[in-house]
Order: sequence, then structure tokens, then C-alpha cells
Amino acid sequence: MKRLLSFTLLLALGTALAVAAGNKQMERIRAIYNDVHEHINMSKMEPMMTNQMSIDIDQMYPGSGPHKEHITFYFTCLDFNEDDQCEDGSINWQSELNFVTQSFNIGAHEYYCEYLYDPETGDPLFALFTYDDDETGQKQSVRYYFDKGKLMQTIPAKISDEWPTNVNDRLYNFNHLKEIFNQVILGNPLI
Repeated sequence: MKRLLSFTLLLALGTALAVAAGNKQMERIRAIYNDVHEHINMSKMEPMMTNQMSIDIDQMYPGSGPHKEHITFYFTCLDFNEDDQCEDGSINWQSELNFVTQSFNIGAHEYYCEYLYDPETGDPLFALFTYDDDETGQKQSVRYYFDKGKLMQTIPAKISDEWPTNVNDRLYNFNHLKEIFNQVILGNPLI
């Protein structure tokens, strides 16, 4: 009986510690998200504060027709030091991707996504995915919270494992968008 009581208390303590750590991470994510949005709003009033790149795509998809997509990347100011200069004279620019918004359609369905990167590690931190639900016809949203690049929580907690709500699709997009940023901004020989 003592062992069962000890095990139950230990399990309860472990659960309480895990919940406290999760709450602390959620507060951190909210603070970073709010800081990013505050900076984006400031940059609308102060154009010199703007570090963003937008991509617009208009193309035809077979079977679903016109596809329009708009992606905006928000990043830190480009920087370098003397040690970052390459032998060929080019500069190895440094910048961190903070936040990406993406809106697109497939057929008549509209989608909107946000991707927040950890400013310390560059890992996925938060994703929002809004989509048209085929069954209800209503807009649905799923929020994904990450800790050290691993899924910590989804809201709502119960979601489908199918596209468009699969967490692996969100993780793929985090990496793919970062690759685009690295190629276009950091890998641009014109800068």
C-alpha cells in the first residue's frame, strides 16, 4: 500500500512539474509572438524598421484551376563582421528568420498560415493553420505549440492526422520556408 501511495504521489508530482514547464513555454511563445507583431506594427509606421520579403505566386493547378499564394517573411536586420567576408570578396550575411505568413487557395478553398521561429535557436515555436472545413463549410483553426522543435500541444487537442492538419506538414513548411529565406535573402549574390 505504501508503494502504491508513493508511486501515486510521485506520478502526481511529475505531472505537476510537466504542466508547469508547459505553461512556462506557452507564456514564452505568447510573449515572442506579441513582440513580433508589435515590431511588424511599428514597421508600418517606421519604414526603416522593415525587414521583410514578400513572394506572390499566380499559377494554374491541374484539376483545381487558378492558384494564388502570398508569402511574407519577417527577419532580423542583415549583419556581418569582417570575418564573414569570403575569399571571393562576397559577404556571408547573417540574419534570422522570425515569422512567416502564408495565404493561398486550392480551388475554392482558402488557407492562411503563420509560422513563428524561436529567436534563440531558429526552431519551430508556433504555427497557426486556418482552413475551410469540407464538412461544415466553416473556417477552422489549429494552433501548434512547439518546445525545442518538437510538438508540445495542439489546440484543439483532437485533430485529424490527414492533410491539412497533419503536424508533419507544418514541420515540413517550417523547414521549406526557412530554405527559401536562406536561398533568396542570405544566398543572394546581389546583396
